[in-house]
Amino acid sequence: MATSRPPSVTVDVVAGGTKLSIRRRDLEAEDSPIDPCFFDDSYTVAGSTGFLVWEGGWMLIEFLEKHLATLGTLTNRRVVELGSGTGLAGLCAAAHGAHVLMTDLPSVVDEGLAQALLANSSGTAATTTTTTTTTTTTTTTNTATDTTTTTTAAAAAAATATATCWPGARPVGSKGGSACCQALDWTKSVSEQSFPCDPTSADIILAAETVWLKELVAPFVSTVVTLLQGPNHPACYMAYHERGKADSATFATTEDLLAELTRQGCTFNVVAEGIPTRGTIQCAVYSIYCTEASQPAVISHQYHTQ
Repeated sequence: MATSRPPSVTVDVVAGGTKLSIRRRDLEAEDSPIDPCFFDDSYTVAGSTGFLVWEGGWMLIEFLEKHLATLGTLTNRRVVELGSGTGLAGLCAAAHGAHVLMTDLPSVVDEGLAQALLANSSGTAATTTTTTTTTTTTTTTNTATDTTTTTTAAAAAAATATATCWPGARPVGSKGGSACCQALDWTKSVSEQSFPCDPTSADIILAAETVWLKELVAPFVSTVVTLLQGPNHPACYMAYHERGKADSATFATTEDLLAELTRQGCTFNVVAEGIPTRGTIQCAVYSIYCTEASQPAVISHQYHTQ
């Protein structure tokens, strides 16, 4: 007998000229069946929220569109998204030309991300990955002299895209981007979860609405720091909305998050704030970095969506 799944609704968005569609849980539906992930070892209360699209997710999507994509920052860049949930933000980054590794708990990857990727992929998964670029040379002869014309533009672009693609990634959109998904549990070592894709080889890190519980703050920041210390000195952009109050023993506050970032050696700036178009709550996007080498230089001002 097939497993009954909770009711869901379709969410559509256009990114990079491509229409993307994901399914999110319908919280208003009555008589919903038991969550099929409920008995999974990796499943948590935090994980159960991954099947929804939160205001911070919309804020991050708008930030990608208005800033990173406009400046060409995403093109052919390796992106790791932490706590991808439905995968909507990661798929938008891919539609803008990035190569995105969407990550979450194993149960969320299996029940949500994998299906979203298949539904929005425009081709088959990559079977090989190369780490070198190849140049094709064509020789033409005329009456004056022999000249060698190196066809670099198309060949180099194709080779660079192939080299940057994550193993097993599928093409998304029309701008040369791709995406794949893999489990990444923040409470475990990143090095133990680096196959087939090694998240520490990212150029950009994305996260949205990932730390609403106090218990998530330290492991999330530890994971971010591990990735920031990767060889490419990535930039990290995190969309955040404060859901906790100062006297809360359960829900994290902005002070909790920023204090932990500082404790673990991170520096941060607010690079965007406002109410996203498809939201009703004030959100902010932070840039996070560990060293001057990884400090994002492409954003120098704040913007307000409302």
